[in-house]
Parts: sequence; C-alpha cells; structure tokens
Amino acid sequence: DAAGTAEVSAPDAADPDTAADAGAALAVRPDEPAGQGPDAGDGAEAAAQVSEAEAELAAQRAERERIERRKAEKQGPIDAGGKLSGTAADLLAAVRAVESGEKPAATVFGAPEPARRPAPEPVRRARPEPAEPPAAHAGPTGPAPETVQSVRRVLAEGGAPEALAPQ
Repeated sequence: DAAGTAEVSAPDAADPDTAADAGAALAVRPDEPAGQGPDAGDGAEAAAQVSEAEAELAAQRAERERIERRKAEKQGPIDAGGKLSGTAADLLAAVRAVESGEKPAATVFGAPEPARRPAPEPVRRARPEPAEPPAAHAGPTGPAPETVQSVRRVLAEGGAPEALAPQ
C-alpha cells in the first residue's frame, strides 16, 4: 500500500490534533532549560527523535483511521440473516418488507395458523382376562355369621359388656 505509506510518513500540519501531538513529542523536558538536554548538542539524536515522533504520529493517525472505519461499519446497515434458511429466512424477509414499507404488517403476519389436527387415539393393549370370575376377587365382605356368634359367646363368657360385641 504505497499511498498509505506515503501518507503515514508525512506529518499533516493542517490537522490540529496531529500538530499538537507533534509539538508534544518534540517538546523538551520541562525541568531542563532549552538547549541543555542530554541530546541538545547532537543533531543526529535530534533527527532520530523527530523521526520517532513522526513514526508515533503516523501510528496514531493509522489507529484513528482504523477506529473511524470501524465506527462507520457499525453505523452502516447490518448484514443479518445471510446464513438463515427456511422459516427463519421467511420471517426475516417479512420483517424487512414491513420495515421498508413494501407490505403492511397485517398482510404479512395476519395469516392464520393452520388448524391443528387432533392427536390420534393411543393404541390400547388388550388386557388378559382373569381365569376366575371378578366376583370372587371382590375382597372380603365381612366376617362369616358363625364367626360373629362365636366371638359374642366368648366375650359374654369373659364378662365383657354386650356393647363391645358389634365392634
């Protein structure tokens, strides 16, 4: 990139930020009087400082340009949905159509959902029928009448009151 290199090597005096940075980079230390620094007598070192300052300014300028480009990219239109397919791509296209004013929202999003069909009846397995009739498995219906009579007799012989017998 020869054009970028040529621009970077030449400081831009018209830019106030660049001029201020150049002045700050070339300034002598504030605690030393002018012309009495450690490199005040050597012109080669001063030239090296100037080229370092120019390099620093060029780097700052390049960084500012990069930042400005990124800001411009962020403010530009977003390329969203480039990899979408199916329903997601259809929805994105519908949203963009509504936002741009191509279609009213009612026509795009107003389509009713198809009616849900009922779920199929689950398959029920046939239960094996018991070998005995269900009446036999109904459970105990109560004590046998002979048993009740024998319990009453035992209670009466033992001296228990007659009120305990029904329990």
